Amino acid sequence: LEMWYQPKIDPRSLAPSGAEALVRVRHPNWGLISPSSFVGGGRDPYLRTFSQYIIMRAMADSVAFAAAHNPIDVSVDLPAAALNDLEFADKVLQAIPDHASKRGLQIEVPCADIVRNIPRLHQVASQLAFRNIGLSIDDVGREGALLAAERSLPVVELKEGRRYVRGCATDRVKQAVCSEIIAAAQASGVRSVAVGVDTHADFVAARELGFDLLQGVLFSKPMELKRFERALAVRPA
Repeated sequence: LEMWYQPKIDPRSLAPSGAEALVRVRHPNWGLISPSSFVGGGRDPYLRTFSQYIIMRAMADSVAFAAAHNPIDVSVDLPAAALNDLEFADKVLQAIPDHASKRGLQIEVPCADIVRNIPRLHQVASQLAFRNIGLSIDDVGREGALLAAERSLPVVELKEGRRYVRGCATDRVKQAVCSEIIAAAQASGVRSVAVGVDTHADFVAARELGFDLLQGVLFSKPMELKRFERALAVRPA
């Protein structure tokens, strides 16, 4: 298992202000493969162990980033099934050392799974907050209308998915959806992130719409750990 990182960029300074941790498996014949190829969903008996492992790896890397460079928030994408029982969250919290609890770590869960059970969102987020672990809602999209009514969302980040960010420079419908998510984030006091900023036109549009952070191949593809560490040390041009 390898941890790869894609930076989240401040649209004004163009400096990395966060990163998403992506798990990859290096197979001797197939090369790099993503977890979707081998994680069997909520019924997978190894899902809890796998999720705990990547959380601990990401936490250790975030501590190393802070020691060598400026501290940045690191987010880990997990299926909502990994948080279905609070016993899992308890074990993760117990395993995190005290010196790491002050570092920023977020767990990303799909919006489609969250909007079906808003009370569950509050319950899980409150427990993770004990050790400074934030909750990030990924691929918000039109489901953000349901979240906009929650003025006290217990999350730290709302991420707009690629389907509405790509091409938003020329698509008024996509711009309207993005504006709705940004407004929901501002009303709740959380960050808004545009995922899939792959062209300069979409970068300009996302920045003017008011996203707090941008993520996409225009800035960088996901990188191996060592390469990402080197990138953190380089100032943006």
